[in-house]
Amino acid sequence: MPFALARLWRTLLRSVRSRPGRTAAAIFVLLLASLFGNAVAFWWFDGQLDPGIGLGDALWYSIISVTTIGYGDFSATTAPARWATVIAIAFVGLPVFSMFIGVVAEQVVSHHEKERRGLLPVDDQNHMLILNCPSGRRVRDIAREFRADTAFHGKPVYLVTDVVDTNPVSAEEIGFVQGSPIDEEKLRRANIDRADTVIILSPDYGSTNSDAQVAAALTLCLNDLFQVCRKYG
Repeated sequence: MPFALARLWRTLLRSVRSRPGRTAAAIFVLLLASLFGNAVAFWWFDGQLDPGIGLGDALWYSIISVTTIGYGDFSATTAPARWATVIAIAFVGLPVFSMFIGVVAEQVVSHHEKERRGLLPVDDQNHMLILNCPSGRRVRDIAREFRADTAFHGKPVYLVTDVVDTNPVSAEEIGFVQGSPIDEEKLRRANIDRADTVIILSPDYGSTNSDAQVAAALTLCLNDLFQVCRKYG
């Protein structure tokens, strides 16, 4: 039994590193199985001695046990129920519960880091896109100016630029898509087809190539607009 459990933990740990999303679901299913298995055993064996114990009480006992809170309002008294708690909760449930919390926390941190680095697709619609970032101050001023207008109040704002690796205006609640504004794939990630307003800034006021880059970005935006009009009539 201990060797089988040790092999199970090693397999789960390897899977977490290689396929965190799919493994999180498998761990969750295993956790539910241990909780319900222990609850049924507790209800079946101890319930014969105490008819007041219902299946809901048994499930409560399992959840409180696996989280190590242990209020003491319920506890296994019969030998089979105690062995079920040892195996399903102590040997399986508690390690799996800890692993599940770790995987979820890792996914949350990973999602936040991808959002900060502008690697996530935009899910909003009727949002505003600001292409290029000559300076963080310029982007903030534009966002504040448009948000002061009642027509744009409350609309999400996203910056699309490749001059920085992390969001330079996150404090202003401005989203970020890392990539070149003249890269069609990056504009798709910014959900430009559903954007309400697109503002194209000069990428660098001192560069002689700024006009060409603005023109290229404008061409892509107009092409997307044409595609949308043709698609939706």
